Amino acid sequence: MTQDKYDVVVIGGGGGGMTAAALLSHAGYKTILVEKLPFLGGRASSYEHKGYIIPTGVFLVLDSGELGEVFKEVGAELRVTTATPQRVRIRGKDFQPPEKGQLKAVLAAAARDQAEADRVWKAIKRGLSWQPPSAEITFTEWLRQYTDNESILGIWRGLWANVVGGLPEEIPARAWFDLVHNMGPAGSEGGYPAGGHIAVWESLAKTVRAKGGTIWTRAPAQRIIVEDGVATGVVVRKDRQDISIDARVVISSALPNITIRLAGENTFDKGYLKEVSGQIRVPFFTIIVGSNRPLYPYAAGLMLGEMPRLSMLTVPTEVYPDYAPPGKHATWFLSAKCSPRHPYDKKAELDMLLRDIKEAFPEYDKAGAEVITAQFFDGDWPGFGAAVGMEIECRSPIENLYNVGDAVTDPAGCVPGLSGAVHTARLVIQDIKRRFRPGEM
Repeated sequence: MTQDKYDVVVIGGGGGGMTAAALLSHAGYKTILVEKLPFLGGRASSYEHKGYIIPTGVFLVLDSGELGEVFKEVGAELRVTTATPQRVRIRGKDFQPPEKGQLKAVLAAAARDQAEADRVWKAIKRGLSWQPPSAEITFTEWLRQYTDNESILGIWRGLWANVVGGLPEEIPARAWFDLVHNMGPAGSEGGYPAGGHIAVWESLAKTVRAKGGTIWTRAPAQRIIVEDGVATGVVVRKDRQDISIDARVVISSALPNITIRLAGENTFDKGYLKEVSGQIRVPFFTIIVGSNRPLYPYAAGLMLGEMPRLSMLTVPTEVYPDYAPPGKHATWFLSAKCSPRHPYDKKAELDMLLRDIKEAFPEYDKAGAEVITAQFFDGDWPGFGAAVGMEIECRSPIENLYNVGDAVTDPAGCVPGLSGAVHTARLVIQDIKRRFRPGEM
């Protein structure tokens, strides 16, 4: 077994891991990132299939907010063409919200009259500016105090599905208000990266290497080394040999349950094990459809809160035609309304989702549309790493072992998805900088 020494070893090249490696390398820490897959980006990446760019999970990438700040800080290039706001289908008609005041405008369009719109909007404003509602009732229970309008309820079904997955009928009322505060004004923005999502992480990897950092792909972590309750390194399988990497700090971008397996259950206290085992992964389906002409003529796509399964669609080829073969168009469909708390039949869900798509877009067959890929995200490759309120903190009970990613939070509350992964990585790097200087092995 060969041996290397670093200040920090990062396990996993997803959004959280890549952000951590970039910030550490930029700050002068000797850093290595190890990724088991042949590509970087994890569930926020992409690959090519039949000439189409296929997302590995995330549809839209934020070039504003914390991801954009990280790229500026480390000097990496981030080329994203913004494709928002989305249109919203309300009672069979597509509504285009304005650039500003989107939620209020959509609410007014869905309301039966101005009195209903004002009543709901005042309740929302009060929850944001004064006191959020109790976590003892679901968001739907809270909202039904002010309206029974299914179109308004459908708005939040679409929002929940697209932002955090799951259903507002199952999520605490307070959670939505906390999310709005934590995500800030950039929370609803997003776009398509030039060259596909993989280009985002290849750009960041280039910067990591330029600052002296090391990145290994096809290098699965075998074991996190723990000595007397302290993480001291990682054993990695690379080129058919095990390599022991000594490090002052270990950062895991893997899901917390995987991190526990790597370090060994016997190294964690029972309370932490119970907390992680209680986490619920949030599933979703994606269906990538190719066609001879666009199924929908608007790049930012469409939110479909009133439909039973279909959550949203986006149309990347309206921005970048090279996301599809010449003469073809791509439409990405998302179904994130599966309940993570109840069993479901994957094949049946997929069949019903395809029927939903054809119902929503009658021109499907005439456009020569065909399914390019149908993917289900669950288990160790979920849609979202943890249901709202089930995230764990960045620090683990093992000293110098941190978690980052979308199953992790901080005391201020959850930020979902890729934004959450980037956010937790920045928190961890701030903590490392307070505790250690580069080279303090």
